[in-house]
Amino acid sequence: MASYEQALRLRPNYLAAYNNMGNVLNYLKRYQEALNAYEQAIQIDPQYATAYHNKGIALRNLQRYADAEAQQAEEMAQRLEHKQ
Repeated sequence: MASYEQALRLRPNYLAAYNNMGNVLNYLKRYQEALNAYEQAIQIDPQYATAYHNKGIALRNLQRYADAEAQQAEEMAQRLEHKQ
């Protein structure tokens, strides 16, 4: 976590740092914080399929299965992955 936080202090728009920090937070079961990190990554690059996929995982971990946002995140991830 400290490495990603330091990276973001140095480069506030470092896309991979937000995504990877989200992965660490997800692993630590800090799901809302993970969701926030993925959303930061998406704000920086709305075409970043991995962040949408990980956002869907965080939403499921928050037990927001039926949440339209979770479904939208997964659908966006699939659309972007097909474009690549």
